[in-house]
Amino acid sequence: MADRHAKTHTHKSNRARDNLERKVVYKSVLDNPFQVRWPNVPENIQNAVLARVISALDGVADANAKAQAASWKRKRAKQTTGAASKKLKTAELTSSVADIHVDLPTQPDNEASHPYGDAPAPSSDDAILPPIHNHLTVGINEVTKSLELVAKYQRSGVPPEQPDSLAKYTQNSRLVVVCLPDINPPILVGHLPNLVAACNSIRSSGDHHKTWLVPLPKGAEQALAAAIGLKRVATIAIEGSAPQFSSIEPLLESIPVVTAPWLCPTPAARAELVPTHIKQLKTTAPKDMRAAKELRAKGRAETKLRKQAKAAKIPKKVVIAVP
Repeated sequence: MADRHAKTHTHKSNRARDNLERKVVYKSVLDNPFQVRWPNVPENIQNAVLARVISALDGVADANAKAQAASWKRKRAKQTTGAASKKLKTAELTSSVADIHVDLPTQPDNEASHPYGDAPAPSSDDAILPPIHNHLTVGINEVTKSLELVAKYQRSGVPPEQPDSLAKYTQNSRLVVVCLPDINPPILVGHLPNLVAACNSIRSSGDHHKTWLVPLPKGAEQALAAAIGLKRVATIAIEGSAPQFSSIEPLLESIPVVTAPWLCPTPAARAELVPTHIKQLKTTAPKDMRAAKELRAKGRAETKLRKQAKAAKIPKKVVIAVP
């Protein structure tokens, strides 16, 4: 019970309320029994994993900054070249109207394939990427898509026509870190435990690759964003094929692997009853229940009279029998 946290569910109803005084009450309702909870990771392990991940991300922020600067430089070059080309075309039209011949510079043959000349070749700095760059997935949407593909291809197998491009979804372990305390509302990442459990529960018997889910301590979002060079980073996934993954993996051995036994039941396993999940629903109730019942009965009677009056205004069909 120590790892269970109370959740507050709030919803504003659109129904009209009576003017009676109300009081706060709690109702016990059954919750979904097929729940996958976040793993209980000690705070010292969370801090250690965060430090190892930031160390593995060394150089990613500089590479992203250089790539962004190069992108802006290419855009400005295209805009400048486009403006110059537009001025030349305007001058040509003006000269043709005035019967003045203007010799425009012609493009060489090697520039005809590009509207603004050859695309600028990437510099040596742009081509250098940190080793972890190709083994990193950043953002809630991208991590979700990656985990969905892992669950899909572990269940159905990798298509034989694309074995190399999809091998990373079935032949690698992976680590998913989430800045859970920094995300508001938490429901944005509430689906990740279920996806990770699906990846771990449908593995074949000989598959030893795992998917770890680690919630990070408060303030980790800012640290990861600075390490990657982005404004915000809610979650990232690191593939087991990354060169720096071996330095993080020893810390993961003490972290429980999230699973869902009902996703892949085994015939030999003993059936176990899932414990009942009961949640407390916060709502309101009238302080004077007798007055509320009388008001509700009065409203039903008025509704019945309105329906009868409306039915009386509708003319009945008259059937005339012709001899």
